[in-house]
Amino acid sequence: MTNAKVSVIVPVYNVKDYLEACINSICCQTYQNIEVILIDDGSTDGCGNICDRYAEQYENIQVIHKKNGGLAAARNSGLEVSTGEYVAFIDSDDQIHPRFVEEMLRLCEDNDCGMAICSYRSDAKWDENAVEKNKAEVLDYTELLDRFYTDDHIRITVAWNKLYRRSIIGDLRYVEGVDHEDEYTTAKFIYRAKRIAQTDAQLYCYTLRDGSIMQRPFSLKRLDGLGAYLERRKFFIEHGEDKYAIREEYCYMSAILNYHAKLKKFLPEEKAKQRELIKEYRQSWRRFDRKCWGWKRRVFYLLGYCWPSIYIKMKK
Repeated sequence: MTNAKVSVIVPVYNVKDYLEACINSICCQTYQNIEVILIDDGSTDGCGNICDRYAEQYENIQVIHKKNGGLAAARNSGLEVSTGEYVAFIDSDDQIHPRFVEEMLRLCEDNDCGMAICSYRSDAKWDENAVEKNKAEVLDYTELLDRFYTDDHIRITVAWNKLYRRSIIGDLRYVEGVDHEDEYTTAKFIYRAKRIAQTDAQLYCYTLRDGSIMQRPFSLKRLDGLGAYLERRKFFIEHGEDKYAIREEYCYMSAILNYHAKLKKFLPEEKAKQRELIKEYRQSWRRFDRKCWGWKRRVFYLLGYCWPSIYIKMKK
């Protein structure tokens, strides 16, 4: 394995109770050629001071203080100043296994992969033999994209349990101002990577806490995810991957009906938004080339066209 430089980018926003544990887990990595970029995204709870203190203590840590712009903007800011051949994104309320960088880099370098993915856990009670006991596999991008549309979607999609070769990121950046920003980008990274290594070793600790994006109650911001389906569909069409473009059409139609049902349940006062979703659903039904859909899908989504509320009943 070469001594490639790895950039670890950490967006930071109001996580004072978790930040030190996060940074300590990065500083304790067995692999040493790391630059750490802490992006203080306008924190108001003293996180900026904690970042500065670590930067004074460690030569390989730099801090960027910026006006609050959200997770995507913070990651993009880190990418602009990073210099590593590889990049990892770590959320500032999470922690990584001491061998996270070492093992993920080894997987990429030994298997000529553009990207590595690990499993994760919800606490930092690390198995000391996690790396030795792990089962790893190398997939081409089509094999991983096939799994992208399964129950493994979250693990494959999130930005933080991965190591990326800098060359596959290139000029791609996270979409700013939306929730679910990784939904817009990860499939593109997978396509560009061509070969992806993944391990079942739990090398990342994802912290479940109130206030985090994945733990928030349903709100209109959840609808940001709808744009990701159309963005991925456009990308796959442009790159001749019609199979996946059709899958995105399926997902988009289902997501609209699912969000419509959730609006009725959790935000019944949002009548205008409910009508807007049904209008978009029916326009998409007419816009998409349904001849490429299987007949069961055509019937299923036609029923949704006529009776939107029947979708949830049919799903059950």
